[in-house]
Amino acid sequence: LMLRGRYNEAEELFREASERAVGRVPRAKIVGKIGELALKRGDMETATRAFEDALRLLGVPAPAGTPSLVVQLLKEIARQALH
Repeated sequence: LMLRGRYNEAEELFREASERAVGRVPRAKIVGKIGELALKRGDMETATRAFEDALRLLGVPAPAGTPSLVVQLLKEIARQALH
């Protein structure tokens, strides 16, 4: 439905699916899709909130400001360098 531009119907199904999802990862994926849908609609505030919620479900805190963003970025660079 989202790919066909039927955003209202897609949103209803995504919201229902997120309530029924079992486990953090499946729920985070669905909440991320809600964010993607909001992004397609141009609703940046809702998209941001949905993406942050999806990250929180995965145990990754969204940066609250520039200093925490820099710290998280450095941690991720170090993690990827170790891989």
